[in-house]
Amino acid sequence: MLAVDGRGPVSTLVGKPFLPFAGWTWQPSDTVRAVDAFLPDTWYRVTVERFDARFTLEISDRFRYGGEATYAATIDAAQHCVWHFNRSASEDATSCVDETPFDPLLPEFPQWPAGATWPDWTRTRTSTWTTSSTTT
Repeated sequence: MLAVDGRGPVSTLVGKPFLPFAGWTWQPSDTVRAVDAFLPDTWYRVTVERFDARFTLEISDRFRYGGEATYAATIDAAQHCVWHFNRSASEDATSCVDETPFDPLLPEFPQWPAGATWPDWTRTRTSTWTTSSTTT
């Protein structure tokens, strides 16, 4: 499980570094560690829950090393500056501001501009789909 580290340096190849969860704790930024390994032809149940500035990530099913298991981790996105956690101005992200550009050639695109917010993306259903079958 990973969270994007808003404080980490940007790479033109992969963007911001990750905060990985392994060994039942959040690991230092830009270290790659795995909790377990997936199995081929296996579907996994994954949930992401948000409560205020905390995210809880969970994945369940059969894993290569842990067998039947559920891995869950909660991260305080504000404390760890998980990239673009702040949905509104009421969620203070001043300690996470990073005005440096993603790419030195595009200075008009700062990584985390002061005062910027990122509302949760929601999908609304605007039409009803119906299907019918006819047998002849």
